[in-house]
Amino acid sequence: MLGLKNLEKVLPPVRRYQCKEAEIGSSYLLEDLTIRRLASHFGIGCVADPEEASMMSQLMGLPVIGHSVWVRCTDRLEVGKIYEGYLQTTHQYEMPQLKVQY
Repeated sequence: MLGLKNLEKVLPPVRRYQCKEAEIGSSYLLEDLTIRRLASHFGIGCVADPEEASMMSQLMGLPVIGHSVWVRCTDRLEVGKIYEGYLQTTHQYEMPQLKVQY
């Protein structure tokens, strides 16, 4: 089975995301449906918060991954709607940008 560190390398760059929350300033909480489906398929634990997933994985000694991420997007996203796109990181201290595919 793939190591969790290698998981990002084998996932497609364009993925499906569902917008869960929206905040002022074009910030959105997105659920990565691709990771969630893959985790379900392989029986890997999956929780929303990546930091919580990391702590759970270390405490339990079992693979647990996070499937949600806060991003910025120049397009206006609607809560509950599913989008296809890819995340682009500009700097380590900033939120990634979602580039929506039409």
